[in-house]
Amino acid sequence: MAIMRPGFQISRLKEPDELIEKLKEQGLEAPVSSDLDGLRRPVEIYGKTLPNSTLIQPMEGADSDTDGSPTKITERRYGKFARQGAAVIWFEATAVTEDGRDCANQLWIRPENVDKFKALVDEVDRISQEANGFKPYKILQLTHSGRCAETSDGKPHPKTAFANPYLDTTMGKAEVVSDEFYENLKKAIAEGARLAKEAGFDAVDLKLCHQYIMKEMLCAYTRPGRYGGSIENRFRFAFETIDAIKEAVGDAVDIVVRLSAYDSVPYPYGWGMKQTPGVMEDDQAEVDILLDELSKRGVELVNITTNEPRFAPEDLGYLSNFLDNEYIDQFRGVSHLLKVTRELKKKHSELKLVATGLAYFAQFAPYVGSGGIEQGWFDLAGFGRNIMADDSFLPNAIKNDFVDQRSLCMRCDSCYRMFDRKIPTGCMVRDPFYQMVDTMDKKERTDDKGKNSPIM
Repeated sequence: MAIMRPGFQISRLKEPDELIEKLKEQGLEAPVSSDLDGLRRPVEIYGKTLPNSTLIQPMEGADSDTDGSPTKITERRYGKFARQGAAVIWFEATAVTEDGRDCANQLWIRPENVDKFKALVDEVDRISQEANGFKPYKILQLTHSGRCAETSDGKPHPKTAFANPYLDTTMGKAEVVSDEFYENLKKAIAEGARLAKEAGFDAVDLKLCHQYIMKEMLCAYTRPGRYGGSIENRFRFAFETIDAIKEAVGDAVDIVVRLSAYDSVPYPYGWGMKQTPGVMEDDQAEVDILLDELSKRGVELVNITTNEPRFAPEDLGYLSNFLDNEYIDQFRGVSHLLKVTRELKKKHSELKLVATGLAYFAQFAPYVGSGGIEQGWFDLAGFGRNIMADDSFLPNAIKNDFVDQRSLCMRCDSCYRMFDRKIPTGCMVRDPFYQMVDTMDKKERTDDKGKNSPIM
């Protein structure tokens, strides 16, 4: 695992101007504002007016029931999100097939439990209305976990669009699925969209990001058949899935996309990369084509990300995550992602873009979010781990122009480690509940010699 070694200690900085100067010293850039007015700016999407420009990013909690239904822990987590006052809550990756789950406690929407998803949506609306005076715009992220998929008894069952020598070495080999698999997945996503409508979601996310099987189609350069090779074939699955969703629900549910702008994995195995084999350099030529085509198909909201924002497409890129004693400057990675987001926004002004990776700016995260909106880098500031760590993160920023450094996300990756252990995931640094979950899990693993099941 790579070691984080930032170019400067952000905790020592007091004012936004100091962050600007430190970034300049490192040859980096970010849209830092001196105030938080940008976060309060209304946004228009799909004919709706959002009350502010803040968004809660999708974060898996590994706390569903074994049948994929939300549990009381799920309700607790989203209740905390609802109180934050974000205009948009992007609900986490939710499987549409049993073989697409990344653990036995990943959410999975299906006819048998759609009423429980509806109850969760209704509770989020109720809490937000009482706390903030409005109901948030709610997006359900539909997914198949691909390389991270597991069977119901917790055994790895990875699936992929094509053999990838880089990821096969680092993540392990995976079954290359057939065209028929994608045809069936397309139908499952359309059914997931129908169920999302029934549950009360405003939109569904066609998840074209990270190393998941739906995004892999975009860079399936080496795959034969109707879903690989040419750009027409590689984009076919996304466009046909949009058509299938519209056939299932019409315009009753909006379609949004979370999109990787680049992979930091070389061509011909990575997306958004310079098309020279082995070269670690991003190139958005095909990303631009995809965004133009998505816009023509009615997509208005795109959440821009990459495999992990802390990895810039240089040196070993994302691959350094799997090597010991490699050093990563997370500010270099997130600065690169934000600059790419800015360039995409310039070329696709008709789209509303979401920024990712703001948590790395610690106490200045809201100021970078506000600055990006004011300076036209993006339209909505997406916050993730900040929200898990501090129940008042957004209320403080939006209403009081205040960031409480005593309750900030520590960027320690403890939440990621909880998720890797497949236990209910949250901030074990700030939240006593997740401290208890962590302690109980460690005790059970010791008592049972590693054979315990997830705590629920």
